Amino acid sequence: SAIFLSGFLLIAALRSNFTQVDAYVNSWATSIHTNFLTITAEIVSFAFDTNTLLALSLFTATCLFYKRFLTEGVLLLSAMGANTLCVEITKMLVHSSRPLNGLVQETGYSFPSGHASATVVYLGMLAYFAWLHLKPVKVKTILNVVCAVVVALVGFDRVYLNAHWLSDVIGGYMLGAFWATLSILGMQHLKACEKP
Repeated sequence: SAIFLSGFLLIAALRSNFTQVDAYVNSWATSIHTNFLTITAEIVSFAFDTNTLLALSLFTATCLFYKRFLTEGVLLLSAMGANTLCVEITKMLVHSSRPLNGLVQETGYSFPSGHASATVVYLGMLAYFAWLHLKPVKVKTILNVVCAVVVALVGFDRVYLNAHWLSDVIGGYMLGAFWATLSILGMQHLKACEKP
């Protein structure tokens, strides 16, 4: 958890050092644009928007509460809420401008990527809950692999649409991983305290 937070803070502090890499990746993304990929990317962008994931988290938490997984539900909502708040505060503090050649209209500052961080928190915790409570190892493994692939896809999607710089996405991954791992460690601690 501390490693992810350190990585996030390091990227935020050294933003100017990523300028050349960000520009190169942005140029490369522009070179592979096609109508089909752009339409697909816009769908992915909408599906994994922060507001969409917050709504999904509320629905998931409700299902967890119904199944009496109270700790899991509370920690999921707490992690998503804390992550969203941190993203907005960081955007205001860093004041990083978005790429000028974006294919989608976005408002607000660029760093970090809210899509990337929220996806890591939501799917990361979902994968952990599945690993904890589902029985067949094969099912748990497949679900974890799918979650990892989707996280990577969302990051690529934000870069492809020129909505974010690569460093925005990596920073978002780091922030999301921090909140996900912190919540998972918190849950493990609470579960350990519950044991007689």
